[in-house]
Amino acid sequence: MKSLQNTPHEIATRALLPDPLRELTGLARQPMLSLDRVARALEADPEARSEVLRRTNSVAVVPRAGVRDLQQALPLLGDRTIRPLIWESLLRQTLPFLEGRGIDGETWLKQIQAGAELAGRLHDRLFPKGLIELGDLHDSVWMRDLGKLVLVFDSGFDYAQVVEQARRTGAPLARVEQETLGTTHAEVASALASIDGMGERLIVAWKERYTPHRAPLTHLPYVALLHLSDVLAWRRVSSDGFGGGPPKLETRLFERLGIEGSALDRLLQKVRD
Repeated sequence: MKSLQNTPHEIATRALLPDPLRELTGLARQPMLSLDRVARALEADPEARSEVLRRTNSVAVVPRAGVRDLQQALPLLGDRTIRPLIWESLLRQTLPFLEGRGIDGETWLKQIQAGAELAGRLHDRLFPKGLIELGDLHDSVWMRDLGKLVLVFDSGFDYAQVVEQARRTGAPLARVEQETLGTTHAEVASALASIDGMGERLIVAWKERYTPHRAPLTHLPYVALLHLSDVLAWRRVSSDGFGGGPPKLETRLFERLGIEGSALDRLLQKVRD
């Protein structure tokens, strides 16, 4: 396989993503969601549309006749409810584009869903309320594989060969990427976040995804949540759909947070239960 010579920034700059992913990155740049834009994105996904209406009609404030329209439903749901639904919907709309590219899309989406659930549970157990902005955390978890998808759709090389090599050897995908492409999906995601103005937390969290012990102290709790949810989600689903071995739990990261030995073991057990 030919080695990729481009920098992560160059790859991110030329990224040609399918419409659902372009919409995802566009929405991620908005601190306040445009409900009209959200409604348009969700209308393309019948499963997401049904889920929004189900959740809306389950709360007490809806009219007796019920809500049947996304424009009417979305203002009744909070941002913390809406954002995960958007991310899941747009990623699900990406699955057809992954066919024939060596990716097990359904397994990949299950792993992302598991990571989002686990990140929320870890947040409640690890950190005081308000220390980490949950909106930022959800964005980071749902979009953490954006770098992989940029590489999948890059026309400069055949990423399916990278996936196949990782699957065949059992080596971590990021290691195979570094050896064959000269960069990793984590570096590409960080570059894309920087170009698109997605915020320093996303840039740092994605860049240090596989080396979290190197994260600056100011972002350590945030990176710790992303890393630990990554590890636990892989253990739950037993794959990320892209092949390769599981991520290694970086215990040094949690030592910096004062969570060591038996304390970390207890935390992992509580979150898994």
